[in-house]
Order: sequence, then C-alpha cells, then structure tokens
Amino acid sequence: MIKKILYFFTIFMSFQGIAQKDIFTIARSGTVEEVKEIMKSNPSVINELNDRGFTPLILACYKNNNDVAKFLIDSVEDLDVTTEMGTALMATVVKGNVEIGTYLLEKKANPNLTDSNGVTALMYAVQFKNEDLVKALLKHNADKTVLDKNGKTAFEYAVFSENKEIINLLK
Repeated sequence: MIKKILYFFTIFMSFQGIAQKDIFTIARSGTVEEVKEIMKSNPSVINELNDRGFTPLILACYKNNNDVAKFLIDSVEDLDVTTEMGTALMATVVKGNVEIGTYLLEKKANPNLTDSNGVTALMYAVQFKNEDLVKALLKHNADKTVLDKNGKTAFEYAVFSENKEIINLLK
C-alpha cells in the first residue's frame, strides 16, 4: 500500500512540476510544444514581460533556445520590445548566435535600437568580435554612426578591439 501511495505521489508531483512551468521558464529551456500548450489558455502570454522586464523572446534568444526563439519570432506581436538591458537581437548578438541573429534580421528586427547605455546590436557584435554578426547587421542597415552614451561609435569599439577585419568592415 505504501508503495502505491508513493508511486501516485511521485506522479502527482511530476504533473505539478509541469503545470507550474511558466512561459519564461519554457522560453529559457523548454520546447515549442510547451509554448503552444501554455498559449492554449492565454495566447498573448508570449508577449508578456517578467518581473525583470524581459520577454519570453529575449530569454529564448539569450539562452540559445533556438527552436523556441524561432517560434516566438514568428508569433510575437513585437520583435523589438526594448528593455533596460536591450532587445532580443542584442541578446542573440551577446550570445554569438548567428543563426537566430540572422533570422531576427530577416524578420525585420530593428538593428539600430539601443539599450539603456545607448549600445546597439552592432556595437555588441564588435565588442564580442563576431565578424559574421557584424556583416549580417551591416547587410540589414545597422547604422555605424550611432553614438552610445559615452559618445562612441561602433567603429571606435572596433578600434579598441583591435580586430582588423571588423575595423575594415566599419570604415
């Protein structure tokens, strides 16, 4: 009898764990199926902000959860939600994810938005010396002349990085 009670308790607790997952947890490490399931009861849940001001898309991009990120890119109301820490595109660039960064740009994410420090996705790509993302951002009209809050452009970030290839791309 005790074995049966423990068995049912274990099953019950595992279902509780699934039910307690929120969209932000799913965005970080869940699946597209989990996103679709949570959307059945609240389709706009994918557009919400968590208590730190992040969208599910930003979190999926930052955690390199590519399948969920692509689904959200195709489903959210606004690709360009900007938080104090930046946008989904910036999160992707910081993590060096060329696949999702390119996908966001192809879906018309704005490469010229800034975070609270005035830093753009292009500036982040330069800082992290990611030549592929620099090229993708420039191809999608990233503005090389934007100044951050310290008055620096992406070119000045490139000079500081001493990456000759990126410096040449920004000349």
